[in-house]
Amino acid sequence: YPLDELMGFDKYKRYSILAVKNILEVSSVATYRNTALAVNCLSGFNISHMQVGNLVKMAGKNIKAGQEADSRYDAAG
Repeated sequence: YPLDELMGFDKYKRYSILAVKNILEVSSVATYRNTALAVNCLSGFNISHMQVGNLVKMAGKNIKAGQEADSRYDAAG
């Protein structure tokens, strides 16, 4: 969608960076089901516990990739 592209949303990703950050913060202290329930009650969109799990996995992969890139940079420098 043109507006999604203009606002910087990646294709097939439905949540803003701030929304993902907040979801991940809640999921660090609650179960995925309770996180989904909290998001559904307190925000203007719905998310399933499976989607919460997928966001956590995606964030973990991104963090790991960043750490590996940092370690390669440190080893080269």
